[in-house]
Amino acid sequence: MNFIASFSANMGQAVAARSWLQGLLEAGIEVHAIDVPDPSGRSGHDVRFSSLARPLDARAPHGVNFIAMNPPCLARLQREGPPWLELAGRVNVMLPFWELPRLPRDWKAGLAPVNVVLASSGWIAEAFHRDGGVTEVEVLPLPLRLDAPRAGARARWGIPEDAFLLVASFELASDVARKNPWAVLEAFARAFPRDRDVRLVLKLNNSTLQPELAAPRRRLWAAASDPRIRIVEETLSYAEVLGLYAAADAYVSLHRAEGVGLGLLEAMALGTPVVATAWSGSLDYTSEANALLVPFELVPVRAETQRAYASDRIARGARWAEPDVGAAAACLRRLRAEPELGRRLGARAARDVAPRGSALELDALWEAVARCRRAIGAS
Repeated sequence: MNFIASFSANMGQAVAARSWLQGLLEAGIEVHAIDVPDPSGRSGHDVRFSSLARPLDARAPHGVNFIAMNPPCLARLQREGPPWLELAGRVNVMLPFWELPRLPRDWKAGLAPVNVVLASSGWIAEAFHRDGGVTEVEVLPLPLRLDAPRAGARARWGIPEDAFLLVASFELASDVARKNPWAVLEAFARAFPRDRDVRLVLKLNNSTLQPELAAPRRRLWAAASDPRIRIVEETLSYAEVLGLYAAADAYVSLHRAEGVGLGLLEAMALGTPVVATAWSGSLDYTSEANALLVPFELVPVRAETQRAYASDRIARGARWAEPDVGAAAACLRRLRAEPELGRRLGARAARDVAPRGSALELDALWEAVARCRRAIGAS
């Protein structure tokens, strides 16, 4: 197949693409890999598959396109018309990510040539069933291909070895309101008003690339004035990011919506206990048995930095979760007071998500491709 993605980029969708690419190679699939340049300048970060990347002025030869990007990106490429993008007469498989129950109205153009949607969670599948207009929607959990976590994260960031360490991570461009670091900061302050032996690290990704992110970035730095809080903006390797998660006593995600929640999933795979909002795509793998889940109420979507969530693009009356910060603070206090609880949750989490690191179950994908081939008369 032709594998079309910005797979060298520094972003969550590229991490997912690299995991899929590795899984396809392990399965013995012949891959013609196209590393699509990311227009925001995030490409070239992870070069592990650079030897596979084919020239951008050559045709892609195979009859199946695996497109690991969202519909607006494919629509842009259709307008640009690169020589390797041939969609007609081929089976086009898309691996998209989305967080709300309904799709944006302007995704139709990018979905028009798509035959099969691979949904990384049941939550994503439901949105594409409702609004995608694609006959084939297959739920295939995101495969995890983790690097070995780099040791020494606490020493690097000045965190005492005996401190109780919380970590949260996100990209401002993914929408600061959706990722909701404000709730993490408030829960931390409520949980530990006077405890000097606790720390919170906020890992920001690509926070200085886009001018429109300057204002929320300044607000975040102002809100994180507590000396026990550290904001990390340096560009890290994947092994360094995972090392930070592995060094934590808990990973916190008080998100308002997630299609999957990659950071949560990675932390759980490493055996780090998680505190997470009990809503949306992360419920595919979090439960009361392997995580501390935070209750919420549904409120109208009010996005800050992501145009895809703007009121003129999403369905009328769209809602997302508002996590209960008091309940989240109680979860943090409980983990601090009960180290054995954290160890038990982390061990259960690692066991529960371990199957995602095994061989890809591709039968459903091939069956969907075969049905589409017959429907369009492709060879």
